[in-house]
Amino acid sequence: MRRLALATILFGLIAATAQARVVGFTGTPAAFRALRPLAPRVHAQFVAFGTDWAALLAGDHELGAVPMITWEPQDAGLRSIAAGAQDGYLAKIAREVAGYRHVVYIRFAHEMNGNWYRWGNQPVAYVAAWRHVWAIFHEAGASNARFVWAPDLIAGVPRPRWQAEVQRYWPGARYVSDIGTSLVSFAFQGAWPLSYRFASIDWLARRYRKPFWLAEVKVDSAQRYTWLTQLAGELRSRPWIVALIWSQTPSAAQKSGKATGDMDWSLLHDPKARRLLAAAAHSGA
Repeated sequence: MRRLALATILFGLIAATAQARVVGFTGTPAAFRALRPLAPRVHAQFVAFGTDWAALLAGDHELGAVPMITWEPQDAGLRSIAAGAQDGYLAKIAREVAGYRHVVYIRFAHEMNGNWYRWGNQPVAYVAAWRHVWAIFHEAGASNARFVWAPDLIAGVPRPRWQAEVQRYWPGARYVSDIGTSLVSFAFQGAWPLSYRFASIDWLARRYRKPFWLAEVKVDSAQRYTWLTQLAGELRSRPWIVALIWSQTPSAAQKSGKATGDMDWSLLHDPKARRLLAAAAHSGA
């Protein structure tokens, strides 16, 4: 029985890697259209809790894109969500997603193991809120909703400590469809090479055995050509990373005054970066 279960897991991984890696973009619909030559399939958006989704989903359907919503519970609060105070809104969104009938990826309260968002560093409340949101979508019959668990890799934290911390945020295999971590490299993070980040990615993939996305990818413009070339090298040996979503949105962190570098550059005006990104996205796939 154990051998059969292992064979089933391996077959699933092989099936997932038999297809070309999915490419997507976070940004405006106009930018998505302009990047059509890169064959994007996913349109990702950051959406505040309380926002209606009907127009967002309709817009993505018109684009011919699969929606991925990074859902940010800024003012709602994880404890409030878990306690049911937001159930009316949640049920409305769940019905909209169920009625949409196409796949919708939901990246709820991303980078929750960091301290830069209001929902960060609250593992117990996070798990309770996640399961509560999942349950409401399940009850609404939104079987087309795929929940993307999105811890941050947090470069610079010793890996044993990071592993111990990130496990506290795992909602359980039943409640998670995919893993969609960020791979964002600010100027001040140059001391931690991509290989360091990918060692953490490897651990997440082994530990949780879910389809794996790089769901938010961006680099400081000064590093972009070298970094994108290195990214292709890392992805060459990891065909099980099924999607790469490049961020075309302005960086909130850049406004903080830290040494983030220039994160607000665009692929639209950089043909070489577009070519390198395309090569990376398809490397090993």
